[in-house]
Formats: sequence, structure tokens, C-alpha cells
Amino acid sequence: MKQSQASDNDRALEVLNANGVDCYAGVIVSPAWGHGDFARLRKKLRELGIKFVNLQPLTPLPGTGIEVDEGRLIVDRKDYARWDLANVTIRPEKMALADYYWEIIRTYNAVLLAPAHVLSHRKYPRYMQWRLAKGVWRVNRQYRRMYREARCPS
Repeated sequence: MKQSQASDNDRALEVLNANGVDCYAGVIVSPAWGHGDFARLRKKLRELGIKFVNLQPLTPLPGTGIEVDEGRLIVDRKDYARWDLANVTIRPEKMALADYYWEIIRTYNAVLLAPAHVLSHRKYPRYMQWRLAKGVWRVNRQYRRMYREARCPS
């Protein structure tokens, strides 16, 4: 279990922002979250000045100590390709799977495609701007595909 407080993260971001250092935040999103939780996350990421984020659904990989009732899993344990820390493996509690994916997309884009953040990337060399744009496009494509699959399962 992580032994830090949210206030520790707030203070660390204050120091980074004051010194012009951009932070790449990794956030594990819980299957217990609803629309309001995602809205609070977007607000907090804006408040902290986060310009780069990776959102990962909580994934109960063997050996991590994360215990989940097997009946809540929506991906077979033998479907190894989908246990990639991007696919939702635990059924969301407060919304449909497609809505959960859509909230991930909305949150991701709210950070990475915020006009002020995109403009701030001008300080990076062109090759880095290109890599950032390519990465944003790939992640969006990946989550939009999962969203469509959740909306219209085969």
C-alpha cells in the first residue's frame, strides 16, 4: 500500500510547477468509480497543473495482492493479451462498461488536449512534439476501439 498522503502529492506538484518541471502522472482508476469520481479527477488534475497523464484501470494481476471476486471479472484469466493494464478487467460498479471507457477517454483528453497544455508543448523540440501527438493519437484510438467493443459486443 502506498504510504503517502494526497497532500504530499499536492506539495510535490507545487514544487515541480514552481520550477517549470512538467509531471507525468499515472492514475489507477477504480471499478468503484462513477461519473462524479471521474469529474473530480479531471478537476484535481487541472488544479495540480498536470499536462501528461496515463490512466490505467485497476487490474488484479496475480501476485499483486489485489483480491477481487472472480465473478466480477469480465476478462477471462487466460485471455492474456487483454490483461495489459489498459483493458478494463473488473466490471465497473456504477456505470456501464462503455460509459466507463468513455470517462477514461474524456479524462485523458481533458488533460492532454487542453489548449493551454498543447501550446505549452512548444517548449519541446519538434521531434518530441511529434512523439507526444502520436502517443495521444494511439491511446485515443486504443480506448475508442474498446469503447466501441463495449457498446456493441460481438
